[in-house]
Amino acid sequence: MALVVVVVLIVSSTVLSKDVEDMEDVVDSLPPFIGEQKNAKTECQYDISRWDVNSIVKSYTSTLRELRTINQPLPQHQKLTIMIPTIPSHTDDFRIQITNHYSKCSNINKILWLWDSSKPISSFLSQTSSSSNNTNRINSTCIRTPAPHGDLTARFLLYPEVDSDIIMSLDDDLLVSCTALSAALTVIIRNPNQYVSFYPRLILCRNNRLQYSWNGAYTTGLYSFGITGAAITTRSVLERFWQKKEKYRELFDKVREKKNCEDILFAFIHWEMEKAPGVMMHWAGHSKTLNREGLSQRGNHGEGRDKCVRRFVKAFGFVPGLTKGMISLA
Repeated sequence: MALVVVVVLIVSSTVLSKDVEDMEDVVDSLPPFIGEQKNAKTECQYDISRWDVNSIVKSYTSTLRELRTINQPLPQHQKLTIMIPTIPSHTDDFRIQITNHYSKCSNINKILWLWDSSKPISSFLSQTSSSSNNTNRINSTCIRTPAPHGDLTARFLLYPEVDSDIIMSLDDDLLVSCTALSAALTVIIRNPNQYVSFYPRLILCRNNRLQYSWNGAYTTGLYSFGITGAAITTRSVLERFWQKKEKYRELFDKVREKKNCEDILFAFIHWEMEKAPGVMMHWAGHSKTLNREGLSQRGNHGEGRDKCVRRFVKAFGFVPGLTKGMISLA
């Protein structure tokens, strides 16, 4: 298995200015930094150059040299538990494809389906939870999320059925290659305070207003954080995430009310805890979306995420630092 390692670096204002000199299409969209518009009255002016990732950069580099070890069987506690929220309006066709796909990957502990509804659990999930009816080589179980349903942060709960230390949060319409999962597992095992995401996102500044960009990371080569529609982390990271709930209860409540931005909230809390970005895996050739009609396709979804970014920046007092580089699997 060939691997191209792209070293992850925090971008200072000086380096950023040089890197984007020839990016005419994005220069005006990037947030200002310390030393620029120091006295400007703009919501974009926050200190984002204070984060230090030098220690984890070295760890990533040494970790990924050992990538070939990931095909070996791991101890039970290091195997991956995949948690997948799902709702009645999504079809069993997707769930069958997902179960069949991940049953072919090594070092998967189980799939834990999170049924986010009071309605009866789907036929396939009812059957797959029974070992006598499960024809796949993977342990698959379905449980209900706590009432009231619709709280998107329920995907981060540590349910009693989670019996391993490494956990993947996954949307119910995404397939990530077994190769990419193995690489992500290697990174997390060696860096248990991090998370690995397959979908980088960028916070931009346009007209002195912060905005959420889903494609800016791909056009600029920079990212602010990764979303948790496909992300791997550890039990300890999730435990510390929930320890922040009381401090940021208003933000948790707003996420539940709007049914949006749980992934951005997770990213901000992780930045606050670790003072470092998550690790990004380049998705090209290693992920597939089965459904094009999810929550993100709703007309006001993007506007709602812009509002979330502004609300979170105000509450936390920082913008997640811009970071260069993603791990690419050749």
